Amino acid sequence: MITNHETGTRVDEVARGIYRISTPLDVIPGGFTFNSYLIADEEPLLFHTGYRKLFPVTVEAIGKVMPAGKLRWIGGSHFEGDEFGALNDLLAAAPEATAFGTEIGVLTSLNDYASRPVRGLGDGEEFSLGSRRMKWVYTPHVPHGWDCGVLFDVSTKTLLCGDLFTQPGGDVPAVTESEVLTASEGMRGMMDYYAHATGTSAILERLAGLEPSMLACQHGSAYRGDGAGLLRELRATLSGGRR
Repeated sequence: MITNHETGTRVDEVARGIYRISTPLDVIPGGFTFNSYLIADEEPLLFHTGYRKLFPVTVEAIGKVMPAGKLRWIGGSHFEGDEFGALNDLLAAAPEATAFGTEIGVLTSLNDYASRPVRGLGDGEEFSLGSRRMKWVYTPHVPHGWDCGVLFDVSTKTLLCGDLFTQPGGDVPAVTESEVLTASEGMRGMMDYYAHATGTSAILERLAGLEPSMLACQHGSAYRGDGAGLLRELRATLSGGRR
């Protein structure tokens, strides 16, 4: 559903109770999508705030699903503008919400940036939104950022995987069942945004062990299918040094 015709912002339910809020921007040839994910539950959660300048259209899109003031959790994978830029605007709109990130991210950036205290999540920490349980996985430098982490919805087996499997294009489907590794590897070859850390292979195997059935990517389409297989393909590609 298009929620703002001027910006092309749209909201789509990609898994049970999980809504992809996507705004295309012409930051590279062919366009690029910036996605936030809203999880509707007793304690609703937003993963990725979007840029500060996109706050008006992001909060407008949230409002098509539920009042933004009902948010109770607001976080992101690591500290960048598209992950946390609109955090303080959203905290103002949702006065009962708790901001969250990795413990390292809170220590190095978020406690300074945020307008109120931020909860640092430890590796493997779980918390409840009501009817579903969320699990935080610390993924330092994967794909980049010392403070990087991802969030797993145990009930729907959806991995909110941040910048993993970033795909170009401003006009892409909300969900795809076609493999996204080829497109994301093309993007990596163009911009080389991976950290090339020594622990990458083990981290990707750990994520594959969660057996996700959906990869909720921050840029591009969400992927529905054998997420574990795709993560292992990415691990093999990186281990082989191919791009």
